[in-house]
Amino acid sequence: MLKYSIVVPFNNEEENVTELYDRLKVVMEEHGPLLVFAAVLIVAGVQLVALGLLGELQVRHFHEPSKRAPYAVDRVLRSSHSESLAD
Repeated sequence: MLKYSIVVPFNNEEENVTELYDRLKVVMEEHGPLLVFAAVLIVAGVQLVALGLLGELQVRHFHEPSKRAPYAVDRVLRSSHSESLAD
């Protein structure tokens, strides 16, 4: 028999732990732990994508008032070999 453990929530939600445990136990017995693991990974992926979008918005918001690019070119290096490739 498999044993499951749950970390007790910290916002005075101890009464919800038994309900959460019962629901989690049913899902684990029917579908196995991989379904729960996949759901956690999907939620984590969505959160990371949302965090990336928020970061992109923040960078655009920071660079928009100055009307400049979010990067600066320090110097351009050219050689005769690279010029022949451009032809």
